[in-house]
Amino acid sequence: MARPLEYNATLVERVDLTDALSIFLILPDRLPARPWFAAGQYCVLGLNNMDDTALGSVRRSMSIASPPEDDGPIEFYIRRVARPESKNPLTHLLWSLRPGDRIYLRTVAAGVFARL
Repeated sequence: MARPLEYNATLVERVDLTDALSIFLILPDRLPARPWFAAGQYCVLGLNNMDDTALGSVRRSMSIASPPEDDGPIEFYIRRVARPESKNPLTHLLWSLRPGDRIYLRTVAAGVFARL
């Protein structure tokens, strides 16, 4: 079983666009100086499964939707996976969160967005 994640960010708001698509606004405890990422990059979100602790924690890379120069919470558009491939799907855990709940956010961006 994976070591439990230490939460370092707070869910500020979740805006449901549809039943399966939401905007998550997440504020890290220590916000890196902007810009700390480039458009098209992603970072890792994670949660500990508190309903079934035997499953442990889960982390997934999520694309950042907010502009690099914006201050405040980091914006993610996340689609809830209807038929997960694992027994511990992150999106199902994310949908159980409420504003003020804690989450893991790795504030190191990765990835390169290719321009056509």
